[in-house]
Amino acid sequence: MKFLFSVLLLICSAAVQAGLQQFGQSRENTSYFEASSVKHSGTQVRVWTLTEYRQIQKAGFLSTRSHKEIDCKNQQERTLQFLAYAENKGQGQVVAEINEPNAWQPIVSGTRHSRLLMMVCGP
Repeated sequence: MKFLFSVLLLICSAAVQAGLQQFGQSRENTSYFEASSVKHSGTQVRVWTLTEYRQIQKAGFLSTRSHKEIDCKNQQERTLQFLAYAENKGQGQVVAEINEPNAWQPIVSGTRHSRLLMMVCGP
């Protein structure tokens, strides 16, 4: 019975994590996007990202979630909404929030954002 419970717990944990796909990693953090959040509209894509920090940041957060808009054709992006959380996995108290889109920024080749572009827009 204990073994069966352990197997079920592993399956449930894998299912929860299956929605997150890693697109960047450094010594300081790891970035993921939520596959179920990818929404295409013409040559643009909207997607939610999650960045997890290994150490608490000066502003008091361990993770951030961003709603991004990516222009696949022109290879640029902007953040529509940004949230910083006190705990990992986008959990705990929101310690910072920005709800206004920023300006379009070019996506530089070889960066984590270029990998995200390829993963959500295709080759």
